[in-house]
Amino acid sequence: MEELSPLRMKRKLNLIEVAEDYFIEHGLHTSTMEDIAAASGISRQTVYRYYSSKEDLAFAVENRVLERLFTRMGELFGAAYGMTLEKLYEISDELIPQFVKEYERELKFTGVFDAYFQHYPDSAYYEEMKAILSQFENPFTQLLEAQQRQGRISKDMSAALIGETISNSMLSLCQRVLLRRDTLEQEYRIDPVSLVPIQMKLFIKALIAS
Repeated sequence: MEELSPLRMKRKLNLIEVAEDYFIEHGLHTSTMEDIAAASGISRQTVYRYYSSKEDLAFAVENRVLERLFTRMGELFGAAYGMTLEKLYEISDELIPQFVKEYERELKFTGVFDAYFQHYPDSAYYEEMKAILSQFENPFTQLLEAQQRQGRISKDMSAALIGETISNSMLSLCQRVLLRRDTLEQEYRIDPVSLVPIQMKLFIKALIAS
């Protein structure tokens, strides 16, 4: 892989940031490399020096977004390791809206990305994504494994499977309530972000009762 000079690396990172904002605002289906070039203030030819297609660029954005999201999830929810589920239930109303507020931009992008990429166009994307995911441990899985060892919750189901269910459900709901926030607020007459901690508390209640 070519090693970029500091100037080119700065330009590349700026391109990713501009693309993230543009994709969130306009979606991936109708956006073009020409649009990203114009928004970045550089030529289309320059954009193609860094990324061969819109899909490559979007995937690069997703990689950086997931790294930020998973790092923060580990910091916030990893602190719950050693807590009882009852304690996690108590702090969910504060912890989850904090996460959503801090990472609204990233969560929105993952929603746009998931809507566009039902399947990756190249098998290399799958390998790269697996490599990224392997760097992070699911904090919910860690918490549940500890709870199972202590006999606090049933071992009937895999802690890893439950942990992935919780994290994927939370992220999916975050995507929906943020991308459609104004519409949902008018429909339900509540801030839809408030649905996310309720979802988490329902999971926790079910686990406590198991």
